[in-house]
Amino acid sequence: MNHLVNDLNFNKNISNALLSYQKASQLSYLSNAIEEAIQVFDVIIKKLDKRKWLNPEETVSLSTLKLARMDYYAQKNDILNELDFNLMQLNYITGCNFEQIVILCTGIQIHLMGKYFLRI
Repeated sequence: MNHLVNDLNFNKNISNALLSYQKASQLSYLSNAIEEAIQVFDVIIKKLDKRKWLNPEETVSLSTLKLARMDYYAQKNDILNELDFNLMQLNYITGCNFEQIVILCTGIQIHLMGKYFLRI
């Protein structure tokens, strides 16, 4: 009976590790997509900011774009925090250190505690 419980716990840990890995992959992809959107906002905002004079509609558009960019920054921070938490869970489940987890997530750029890791 004890052997069966150990097998179930082992399988549960493997399932949790796989789910954490999949979630980390999704969050990393989403973070990169949001970063691209932020860069597009930055280009548009920079072009509008360079103008010496803006009509009222352009002024409203510029303010709206700046608000949208800040919203995307907030979303990205939430995603990176969730990714950090998810990677810590993966670390706990697998017993691997963070560098090993990054290697496990081949080809994925991962933000972790202020650092970026990239599997080459």
